[in-house]
Amino acid sequence: MILLLMLIHLVLALAAFGGLRAGRLHFAPSLLPALFLLPLWGPMFVLVSEMHYLGGEKADEEPESRRFDITDEVYRSINMESGSVSEVRPIEDVLETGTPMQRRRLLLSVLHSGASPFVRSLKIAGVNDDTEVVHYAVTALVELRSEYAQKLADMEEK
Repeated sequence: MILLLMLIHLVLALAAFGGLRAGRLHFAPSLLPALFLLPLWGPMFVLVSEMHYLGGEKADEEPESRRFDITDEVYRSINMESGSVSEVRPIEDVLETGTPMQRRRLLLSVLHSGASPFVRSLKIAGVNDDTEVVHYAVTALVELRSEYAQKLADMEEK
């Protein structure tokens, strides 16, 4: 009986190893010692790792796609500009050292995309030397505050 179970384990382990080599299974090669040396748990580790790989594709999405509620198809269809990555700057950096035109353009894009993820950046923009930038930032913060106050009032009524 034990010999039969050991033989089944060996067949499963060799099949998993063959699947890894053939590219059909996607588990870390560091699981191979556990696969061969742990009769029940080795194949279970490989199974869990494979399930994580197959089901974990959505976990690898970029967080920005959720921030703007963009579906996968729309997000993948967005073409990047041909500019280099070195031209990309953090929001705080643009607000502090960018030209007035860059600051205004940035704040307008933030306002159109939804200001709630950018509260910290809007607070930085609220003390800027450009009055138009300050106006955009303070307006967005006041709108957010009124939205949250309305949500709080609605929750208190319930």
